[in-house]
Amino acid sequence: MLATSPGTYQIKIIGFEQKDTYLQYAINLEKVADIRAAFASDQGYVKALRLFWEANQLVDQGADSAFHQAAEKYKEALDLWRVLGDQFGEASTLHALGYVHDQLHESEKAVEVYEQALRLWRSLKNRESNEAETLYNLASIYSSLGKASKAIVLLARKI
Repeated sequence: MLATSPGTYQIKIIGFEQKDTYLQYAINLEKVADIRAAFASDQGYVKALRLFWEANQLVDQGADSAFHQAAEKYKEALDLWRVLGDQFGEASTLHALGYVHDQLHESEKAVEVYEQALRLWRSLKNRESNEAETLYNLASIYSSLGKASKAIVLLARKI
């Protein structure tokens, strides 16, 4: 776990409600190192994750103004992921940014960032489900633009 400074933190776990089912969770925390201030690179991760989380919160609001704010936060996080060399963070952020552009009816931008995300997913190991989700979203955009044949080619390539 990373934080910007040492201190007391709370871990909140929320389970999905299931009718007549009680869920149990167990957490075992072990001290693996002394508490210290985060290194500069850790600070970058903390900032990128915070920006990504804040952008996701804005996306959940569903308003155009919130989508615009989310896009800016995703772009800031994207720059940090690139500096840190974190391709998973970069691909996740590109995927989320593609969704925002799609919601704002900015299809060309959405296609551009989804294709960047696809290249990264394909270079990472064990990320087929992420790749499939990005492909699905990309194919949906092509379909809505009247390019169904391109959508079919995209999806068929993965199958």
